[in-house]
Amino acid sequence: ADDWEAKYSGYPCLHFAMARVRKPRGEIDRAIEHYHHYLKLVQDPRGYIGLAEAVYMKDRTSDEWISVLEKAMDCEDYFLSHSDAAQRAASTLMRDGRYEDALSWAERAAESGSTSGLLSLVEALTGTGDFARAELVCRRVSERYQGDYWYRWCMETGKGDLKAAWK
Repeated sequence: ADDWEAKYSGYPCLHFAMARVRKPRGEIDRAIEHYHHYLKLVQDPRGYIGLAEAVYMKDRTSDEWISVLEKAMDCEDYFLSHSDAAQRAASTLMRDGRYEDALSWAERAAESGSTSGLLSLVEALTGTGDFARAELVCRRVSERYQGDYWYRWCMETGKGDLKAAWK
């Protein structure tokens, strides 16, 4: 790998792959270096998303990773990349119990209309105690995507119209 890094340093795909390998191995600083090198060569939301994850892994007390994800939103949106970046931010904040902070990110994720983005919004709304809006969004997701999301939400939270969700 070190030989490849020296020989093919101008290849963005090498740096992206190396960052993705080093991050789970705990080589966070090296992963961050590779993401930075990748992003110098290619302005790509995947690179910013990966870099944000690595920055968060390195320092969970700082919100620097959020500013990195904002840069992903400035890139061209393809394959729901903006929704994915917003959803990852919302999920991370919710995992840390920061539902109020996560709400705006979840709303951005839901703008795409994707199931995962909409369910992220349901989770954030539920976490902030806005059960009426959470149920409304969850019901619409169930109807749109023909799923049992609304029923499961009612069962898990003890809120909402369980009888209607069952039907």
